[in-house]
Amino acid sequence: MVNPESKLKTKILRALWGGFPWLMVVILFISLFIVLGKVLEERARLEELVKRGQLLVELDDRDYKSRLEQVEANYRLALLNYERISELAEKNIAAKTELDKTEAQLKALAAQLSEAKLALDRTKITAPISGRLNEIEAKIGDWMGVEKSVAQILQFEEVKVTVGVPESDVAAIIDLNEADVIIEALSNRRVKGKKIFLSRQPGTMARLYDLDLVVKNPDGRILPGMFARVELVKEVFEGTLVIPLYAVISQNDENFVFVEKDNKAEKRLIDLGILSGWLIQVTSGLEPGDHVIVVGHRQLDNVDNLQDVEVIQSVRDAGEII
Repeated sequence: MVNPESKLKTKILRALWGGFPWLMVVILFISLFIVLGKVLEERARLEELVKRGQLLVELDDRDYKSRLEQVEANYRLALLNYERISELAEKNIAAKTELDKTEAQLKALAAQLSEAKLALDRTKITAPISGRLNEIEAKIGDWMGVEKSVAQILQFEEVKVTVGVPESDVAAIIDLNEADVIIEALSNRRVKGKKIFLSRQPGTMARLYDLDLVVKNPDGRILPGMFARVELVKEVFEGTLVIPLYAVISQNDENFVFVEKDNKAEKRLIDLGILSGWLIQVTSGLEPGDHVIVVGHRQLDNVDNLQDVEVIQSVRDAGEII
């Protein structure tokens, strides 16, 4: 015969054992929520916007307070002594030298008092600038030296872009005011950069002169350390003719293109200028309005007489073909 008390114990043990996996799941979820909460709290703390003068870190100030209290006590005693000697000196009871000595002691303690107050104030480290708190390097229990960083504050409203300019291009950008900056990490985002500084000596063995540009960053998406590409305009040619580089055929030390007119292709010798991207300047040989053949021209014969062609498509911007 089974004891009813034993049956009850068995049921309790089975219930506890059956609920043990669920208990572990609940404990695991609670632990995850606690860890997640701490991570979010730390993230919010580090992403906090701080203002200039806001308290960041406070050092252990017990020694500084004790020092200040000691100096204050000595100063009060010296002040009472000075007032007493002054009264005696007015009555010609105390010597003038005794008054001067007491006054000098009072001034020395006043200087010590100011120094002690300043030292106590410096235990509260405040933000020197306004910005976003990126990192707090100081931790509870750290020994802080003057060379150790306490925190890192970033200012995102404006960012500085530095680019190395070759020696051959420095003269062309002396009077530069702004340049286009392309941020590759932000889908080649193009922004304007304003010149703030051009080094007057090369900073590297590659003979590169540092050019600093400031870029507006109102949305804060441009982050420190991102790579940027800077487009510098060395010279502007007004009203010049440009054609796609792939339209030019170079043979026997001459450059030429084929021009279409009334379904006839005519060979034109041309002189070339500067190259910008995939466009090249034509200094002579073409006139505004000429129809330059940019596709299929390499299948034409290299002859000076006219050749029959069939126009499949006409474009005003050769970039449509690329």
